[in-house]
Amino acid sequence: MPTASTLTQTPAPLVLNTQGGGLIFLQIVEHYRQQILQGIYRKGEKLPTCREIAAPLGVSPQTVNRALDQLAREGLLVRRRALGSIVSWGGGPRVAVPEKKREAPPVPMAAPSALPVGLVAKVSALSPGEGDLFMDYLNGIVEGFDAFGMRLELIEIKPDQPDVEVIEPLVRLGRVCGLVMIGLQASAVDFLIQEAFPVVSINSDLTARGITSVIGNDLPGYEKAWEYAEELGHREAVFVTGSGSATGQRRVRLCAAGRELVSTPCRLREPVFFPRTGSSDELWAQFETAWGQWHDDPKCRDWPTLFFSGSDVTASCLLQMFTERGIRVPEQVSVIGYSDSVIASHLSPPLTTLTKPRRAMAVAAAQLLIDILARRPSSREALRVFPVELTRRASCASPAL
Repeated sequence: MPTASTLTQTPAPLVLNTQGGGLIFLQIVEHYRQQILQGIYRKGEKLPTCREIAAPLGVSPQTVNRALDQLAREGLLVRRRALGSIVSWGGGPRVAVPEKKREAPPVPMAAPSALPVGLVAKVSALSPGEGDLFMDYLNGIVEGFDAFGMRLELIEIKPDQPDVEVIEPLVRLGRVCGLVMIGLQASAVDFLIQEAFPVVSINSDLTARGITSVIGNDLPGYEKAWEYAEELGHREAVFVTGSGSATGQRRVRLCAAGRELVSTPCRLREPVFFPRTGSSDELWAQFETAWGQWHDDPKCRDWPTLFFSGSDVTASCLLQMFTERGIRVPEQVSVIGYSDSVIASHLSPPLTTLTKPRRAMAVAAAQLLIDILARRPSSREALRVFPVELTRRASCASPAL
């Protein structure tokens, strides 16, 4: 079979226009389309490999691979893993090329040595108090990509920015070759799915929509928390979280499910929801409405002795509220948080909390995206689940009877 080295005509060199010449991969498509139509590459001849094309251009092989896939869809190439990209058009009718949509002029940019991968996040969309935890995800992502020598670009979306307005130019202009995403709006997710763009989701299971995902499983953590409550002898517990928080309500359900798994006699009372902007006085008023006035004598009060909270921030508010009213933690009440944030070990007393392995999850997400870019079939629609653990500290003890 003839190869590129036996061509009767010398192919014209491809020079990318990075100052307004359109998407990189489309420039590659147009160049090789014209080379084939002009007969420089004839039917049965083989194009150079993706790496051979990419190296002098300073782009990633994935970008070239995307371009050759487009030529194959147009009927100009046949692509075989063992044989490479072979010209299949010999001068007869070919599949019509869809009319190219008019695009906004791209922002001028320097030609990169290789397209980076991106970590795109809307930190404001994370659970309350988890903004500082984003660094754990970032460190894990850096660790995962550094192992393969890939460049990482951090894209943080501001609270008032529509996510899709940030995501679309990244994809359309070929700024990144793949994305790891945290907390994006549905419109941005829909766009990435429509474009079949390489992406991995952290904290949201989107495998049903074809997106590889990495999530934490809260249930093992709550199961261990209830085992700990049983060990300490608690008989009344309550879950406190912000009103209107879907994440908080989900954790309420998982906390109840963890209790069922342990089959503890410790009762779980109706959850308490409070406004995010509410003061400790308002929360205290809700407690007194539900359980009556606080009495130091445990025989004279009908209060729970164990407080689960939807986040470490909520837990810190509880600790402050109890301290201001002379209630001793953990001698009179115990508190369990969620997320093991930076503040958890520095509170007074240090906070017992559920710990999500954020760094390990981010490393796994990076490795999965690398697998997707390498076209490893096992990475498509894969789901990696990491169990949440219980970190014991001094905010829990046996209740005074």
